[in-house]
Amino acid sequence: GEPGNEMADLLAKEGRMSDDIYMEDIGVPISHRKKHINIKANWIWNKKWLESEGRQQTKHFFWKLDLKKSEQIIHLPRHQVAKLTQFITGFNRLGRHMNKINPHIPIKCRLCEAPKEDAIHLSLECDPLLNHSRQTLGKYHEDKKWKLTNLVEFLGGSTVRGLLEGRREEADGRAGQ
Repeated sequence: GEPGNEMADLLAKEGRMSDDIYMEDIGVPISHRKKHINIKANWIWNKKWLESEGRQQTKHFFWKLDLKKSEQIIHLPRHQVAKLTQFITGFNRLGRHMNKINPHIPIKCRLCEAPKEDAIHLSLECDPLLNHSRQTLGKYHEDKKWKLTNLVEFLGGSTVRGLLEGRREEADGRAGQ
């Protein structure tokens, strides 16, 4: 036969024999397809997140993909998004991060002298903050599940806010000038 026809026959045969993942679902609404693509993409994203190394601070608060909380966060006022992001990721003015930037800055907790001042310590372990933490974060101490409104309230407490906003000069590299 004709080379063009033979190629068409070959491609048609491959199409019939191929895995159905590449086949278009005739009559299935686009919204249905998008939903399943999003489900698969989120599954892959979550799998990669769980398998990734590091990010202990963030993984403490987001131990798995949580689109609902992420969506809630991005709709907050900009200054709250910044504070939450800094607190959750560990890129803040607490001892753990500041010591990474400048080893001369103590890593220990400024409130209780614990060996490490970070978001996990402040929200769960720091004795001077335990009452505030238990009142604002509720069951977080028992099951590590937190509500956005509660975390915003915890960060708004004067002591926590002071810790997060302190060390401006050290953070900006102006310490001792």
